[in-house]
Amino acid sequence: MKEDVTGQRECPDGEKPVCVTGKPAASDVLIVYVLVLAYIAYAGYGFRAIGNKWLSLCFSAGFGILPLVYSLFRGFRVNSVFAVRKPSPRSLFGGIVLIVGVFSIVAGILSVVGPYLPRNANSDSALQIQVMDESVLYSVLALAAFPAIFEEVLCRGFLLSGLRLAVSRRASIALCAFLFALLHMDPGRMPFTFIAGLALSWAAVEAESLFVPITMHFAYNFLLFAAVRFGKALPISPGAVGAGDRYAVYRFAVIWVCVGALLASIGASLVRRRDTAVSGDAA
Repeated sequence: MKEDVTGQRECPDGEKPVCVTGKPAASDVLIVYVLVLAYIAYAGYGFRAIGNKWLSLCFSAGFGILPLVYSLFRGFRVNSVFAVRKPSPRSLFGGIVLIVGVFSIVAGILSVVGPYLPRNANSDSALQIQVMDESVLYSVLALAAFPAIFEEVLCRGFLLSGLRLAVSRRASIALCAFLFALLHMDPGRMPFTFIAGLALSWAAVEAESLFVPITMHFAYNFLLFAAVRFGKALPISPGAVGAGDRYAVYRFAVIWVCVGALLASIGASLVRRRDTAVSGDAA
């Protein structure tokens, strides 16, 4: 049984989890997650009814406010639960390289399988409106900055903190990624959101700082925004697929996946804790 700098005791695979006072338990994780789902259903409708795009930015804040308020109500140690610590430059840079690699892998795979995935017309329409808004500032805030901050406070802050005490290290990373993907409620994109969630959750555990996954999440969403808004001429664009230029798509996909795998490997080596790398613990 190891104890990290936050005082959170980490459970190796196969070891029985131990409850730590001042930290969320599995039941707290479930309660907060259900509250967030209810918030999405009801508050989301309310913000859409208001019709003010700038005010709608506050919707994302609820993802972070709910677990924070719950933690204060339950008397949890906020700094420890949410890992509010300055990250090392090495882990921060490595996280960015890692998530750029993951984005490249996902983009390469999507370029091939994307046309055959189920589509959520409402989700696609809302995303397109936000991406192509006349204000680039609004688009970046709505698609990259606010989701990165508040979704990470919820997922890699509260949820991961509770899961690490309830299940093993690997299971907590996988479960956090799954809950993150499920939160987006888009079956067609869930596998790719899960892949990104794995990278974010693993980096949060290794770096022991919430600022690393926040930065990674922002970079991933910003790349997605830039690709959709400015990448229409790329060989992996829907226009290229629709024009029948599939060989160009496949060639480009292979390049993206290979480059992405290389970047992800380099980034992971930078993020990985040196004591973990030396001891050979599983990531």
